[in-house]
Amino acid sequence: MAWYSMESESPGTAVASDRGYRLAALQRGSLFLKGAFTCRVHSVFPHAVNLEIPDSPLLYTLVNQEILTHPLTALVAPSLYKTFDTLGIDRGLWGSFKGSLLTLGYNISVDFSSVKESRSCDELVPHLTLSESEFSEQLLCAGTTLERIQRKKHTELRWDASRATAYYMLSGSGALWHPFGEAAHALVEALYAEKPSEALGASRRLIGFGQGLTPSGDDFLCGLILALLMCSEGPYQKRSISNLTLDTWLWGLANELGLESPASGALTGQELTSRVSSTFLYLATQKKFSTLLLQLGRAFTADRASWLTMMALLEAYGHSSGLDSATGFLYGMTAVDTRRN
Repeated sequence: MAWYSMESESPGTAVASDRGYRLAALQRGSLFLKGAFTCRVHSVFPHAVNLEIPDSPLLYTLVNQEILTHPLTALVAPSLYKTFDTLGIDRGLWGSFKGSLLTLGYNISVDFSSVKESRSCDELVPHLTLSESEFSEQLLCAGTTLERIQRKKHTELRWDASRATAYYMLSGSGALWHPFGEAAHALVEALYAEKPSEALGASRRLIGFGQGLTPSGDDFLCGLILALLMCSEGPYQKRSISNLTLDTWLWGLANELGLESPASGALTGQELTSRVSSTFLYLATQKKFSTLLLQLGRAFTADRASWLTMMALLEAYGHSSGLDSATGFLYGMTAVDTRRN
């Protein structure tokens, strides 16, 4: 599928007219704004454009790959020939959304007249349907595969399959950074002890830890939250964290980030991490996740082949962000498994 130019009857190529590029929005996430707004380009990448709205702590994103969608995104028609960073979309460029048309500067517009709304069922946390034995077997297989890929890619955050735990290696020196493992352990233990305030304290030691737009600590937390939510229902509920404790911790996490009420338009919290990462963490506190993470959860609860396919996707996608989330996910699943008895 190619980028659409409304000046051309064929969607096969991206056409630049005197009015610039006119793109078509295909799908809109449930939390992407539908009313009129003004915005400014926060950052531009080949497959994503992050938009910031004045006084709002969240980022809204245009993406051209379905795997990158989440509730705050709008998916536009992808192209083999053009990516966002080749269309003259610069950081700081102002835009506005009125009715069914989003304009960015003078030469970019996105037509929302035929956009489809994301179905709520597509954004739900997957159900964990594995039996007791299947659960343990999948954990072992998943951990072994993740560890092998992380060693191959030389990631800093890694999974130790033999000990079923996560550890962090400082870039360059190869030395273990013990505070990461200690914080992760303290977080889970506090949640099981029904001490959400102590869990929040441990979370602060992970938020913003690592480099990049989405630091390893943040990705780890997103994966961990997904796993704990998946285990909060069904046959695993008896050994999972209580819903009250989990909800209290998630609310506190949103509050710590200054995102407890993003609709108010107030940046109330200290900037503990990047705006991009804060947005993903906010979604997690609202029990909503990216398509990539939801597929990770579905792959775990399906079978070994599905998990292997998912790991191959994560290996090819970026350097470590998806793998870091998978590490947090397995950490959460392991915490549940160890409390079986």
